[in-house]
Amino acid sequence: MWQYYLATVGTFVVALFSMTEMPSTWINLVRMAFGVAFAVLAMAGYLTLQQLIRLRGAWMESARAMNQIKDFYADRLDLAPAFLWRTTTLPKAGKKDSVAFLLALTVMVMDAFALVLALSFFGLAINETWGLWVGVGVGVVAAVLAVIWQLLLYQRKLGGSQ
Repeated sequence: MWQYYLATVGTFVVALFSMTEMPSTWINLVRMAFGVAFAVLAMAGYLTLQQLIRLRGAWMESARAMNQIKDFYADRLDLAPAFLWRTTTLPKAGKKDSVAFLLALTVMVMDAFALVLALSFFGLAINETWGLWVGVGVGVVAAVLAVIWQLLLYQRKLGGSQ
């Protein structure tokens, strides 16, 4: 995840500094290139979120398997008080106050940021006068919808499992 964060913030910093020193003949091409770069980063954010969801799901599967063994011995040897979790008391995979969810939420926000920047650069490349504002407006709406969609995706893939 830190690589995704570093790539997104690093590209943003490079974009800010390079736009001030750009000859006017190349400016729209560079704006489009940054738009593509941030669109690729937004897609990388989505893929990072998918990895985090799968990691949390894998943790849940291994915790269930481990608890099946614990339940077997706890029931036969009266060891129930020795174990914090049993199969019936495992935390939910989609638990909202877990580190996994907070990491996923961070990726969602960075992904939304990359999406706003991509659409802003595309808008700026299309029209210097009003394109930036249209790109930012459309980008903010798209980012909010993307975060909502990703939250629903996280909940659908992990929230229903116990």
